[in-house]
Amino acid sequence: MKKTYWLAGIVFFSLFFFSTAEALTRLTVYIEPPEAVTAGGQWQVDHDGVWRNSGDTLTGLPPGTHFLEFKEIGGWDKPVDRDVNLEDNKTTLVTGTYTPKGGALKVNITPEEANTSGAAWRRVGTETWRGSGDTEFGIPPGDYMVEFREATGFVTPEPKPVTIIEGVITTLDVEYTRQVDRGSLQVILNPEAVRLQARWRVDGGTWHESGETQSGLAVGIHLVEYNDVLGWTKPPNENVNILKDHTTVITRDYLPPGGRLCVTIGPTWADDFGGRWRRVGTTAWLKSGDCEFLDPGPYTVEFKDVPCWTKPSNKTVTVTNGATTNLSVDYVGDPGFLRVIILPAEAVAAGAAWRRLGSSIWHSSGETEQVPAGPYQIEFKTLSTWSKPQNIDTVVFPCQTVEKTGTYTPPAGCLRVTIDPPEAIGAGAKWRVDSGDWRASGDTQCGLSPGLHTVSFYPLTGWTKPANKTVTIIKDQTTSTTGTYKRQTGSLRVTINPADAVTAGAQWRRVGTTNWLNSGTTETNVPVGQHTVECKQITGWVRPPDQTVTINSGQLTSITCTYTQGTGSLQVSIRPPQAVTDGAKWRRVATIPWKNSGEIEAGVPVGNHTVEFLDLPNWTKPANLPVTVTQDQLTTAEGTYTPPSGCLRVTISPSGAVSAGARWRRLGTVDWFGSGDTECNVPVG
Repeated sequence: MKKTYWLAGIVFFSLFFFSTAEALTRLTVYIEPPEAVTAGGQWQVDHDGVWRNSGDTLTGLPPGTHFLEFKEIGGWDKPVDRDVNLEDNKTTLVTGTYTPKGGALKVNITPEEANTSGAAWRRVGTETWRGSGDTEFGIPPGDYMVEFREATGFVTPEPKPVTIIEGVITTLDVEYTRQVDRGSLQVILNPEAVRLQARWRVDGGTWHESGETQSGLAVGIHLVEYNDVLGWTKPPNENVNILKDHTTVITRDYLPPGGRLCVTIGPTWADDFGGRWRRVGTTAWLKSGDCEFLDPGPYTVEFKDVPCWTKPSNKTVTVTNGATTNLSVDYVGDPGFLRVIILPAEAVAAGAAWRRLGSSIWHSSGETEQVPAGPYQIEFKTLSTWSKPQNIDTVVFPCQTVEKTGTYTPPAGCLRVTIDPPEAIGAGAKWRVDSGDWRASGDTQCGLSPGLHTVSFYPLTGWTKPANKTVTIIKDQTTSTTGTYKRQTGSLRVTINPADAVTAGAQWRRVGTTNWLNSGTTETNVPVGQHTVECKQITGWVRPPDQTVTINSGQLTSITCTYTQGTGSLQVSIRPPQAVTDGAKWRRVATIPWKNSGEIEAGVPVGNHTVEFLDLPNWTKPANLPVTVTQDQLTTAEGTYTPPSGCLRVTISPSGAVSAGARWRRLGTVDWFGSGDTECNVPVG
């Protein structure tokens, strides 16, 4: 990841002067960079209230001094407002350069095919997708993640972290990798008269007829070539983008007999300065790169007059059937002028100077040099006590004066501070230099003068901050240091009551910890601050509610937790009803009051108990009954009394009746008995 530092506070102005045929003043103002123009950068003159766009021209102002003002826009430092001197019969050009606030991020995406297939980037949380090489300005310093848009035929890279620094352009290089997806291509060749001979192929492979489809092509860019057909001009070879699971269809034309004439006008650095060409005998002027389709034969090309430029002489060319004739010519520009202003005055006094790269002559601030028209790079003299500006690229146009500004800066270095542990960072730990602004762990502060500086740390409740540190800042270097906060601690002791609960397994711990501790145990190294103490749930006992305790540094905090025994209810039913009527009752062993059948005893301690029954005359009471009482639930049981009993023997006579089958039983019973049989366990009565 690369960092590019802005020249903080620099405002660049360029003044150009050239003669015009009109007897009036003209003022043209350009605004840089393009991002500032998009953000709303504008200008006005003499507070007239009319905000004008970059490149607008104001005419008819009286000659003399006028005040040029630039508009304030969010996220940018505007150029310095200034006086400009307008002269009669001259045009004055001024360039004002806005500088972004905060930091900036530039992302370069490779390969180029990924860009043409839709690759783009943006910071996570923002909406606008940006292309390769685009720069986002005005980003607050800090750490961010950059995400990437899907590109057809490529694997999307994973999001990547970046750190934005004040006044720095951070550059991130990212590579998309190709997918191995496939697609198809179909090519149709016109006109019909040429199809018997016309052919096409992909990447130097097999030739195909018009209308054929080639499948299995890897997604991405492929070279399509066309064969020569006698008497016809074939289509130019071209790159075609193949899409996944899609058949790309293109139609191309072979041209009838004839040839093309294409003319390129230079110099290339001058862009479209007005140079034009045409064939002698025609009226329309053509631009650089324009082509004409002509009958074969010789032609003379002439060139248009352009002020301050010497045009090329006429050129004779021959157009050949089925071929392209290319002609390249250069206009020659008249000399121009280059002026450089150096800031601040103290740097000028210390010997600051400028020159064109490759020249041996150093020039003072404000000095003007006459130079041949063309592109140049301005470099600045190295001083031991100042940091020189970055080299400046510029173009000097014929008959014009280019003015650039270079600002030297005092020598400076950077400081990066890392804070430990992460818990302290989460609690708000910060650092600062020499009573400056508080900064987060990992931040880098630049622009510090070389020498000794003091790093201090933010006080945090519950933490002992690091001692102040003295660091040495070195010119053009980043000094790194660390600071470790120490957590303040105390002790906590919890006593559990009653002893029976402790015996039953009662324990305690701080909420958020893992291990249960016994009653009376002291936990050490407890972080200072508020904590919640919870007690363990145990069978037969109601645990106490959670308690909030405050731990103080170096002190023991003691609390008591009291369990209460859990209870349930017990209901005992007695049978038969006659025994209940006769006074049958029940109670738990070791308790006193007797209870009636169906009566519920509440508040019975959780656990095992024994139910006993009251002695009752003429009844045999039930054996003692074990029961288990559960917390907050009703336990039911049943006891059955048995009545007193005797035996009954019946003798039947005469014996003849017995022989005939005579039997006896008690009314209401089932079984028959013979004469002399005895039935026992017969209830008394």
